[in-house]
Amino acid sequence: MYTNPSLEEKRSYCEREVNSLYLEVTRIVKPSEYYVDLSEELKKVKQDLINKHKNMDTPKKLVKSNLSRISN
Repeated sequence: MYTNPSLEEKRSYCEREVNSLYLEVTRIVKPSEYYVDLSEELKKVKQDLINKHKNMDTPKKLVKSNLSRISN
């Protein structure tokens, strides 16, 4: 059975993980790129989110749409 770690345990774990990264990746000035491979499932989720965002009405589209209704 899974036991949810305490907040302190989670914080400690995250700190250890961040500290295990190369300095070149974590530096603020000119950090190196850090390549992360995505699973097929995660790639699909990412693409779905991008597509959903592209299909959303942006404020500019909404304003244009409303203006065209008013002017007609």
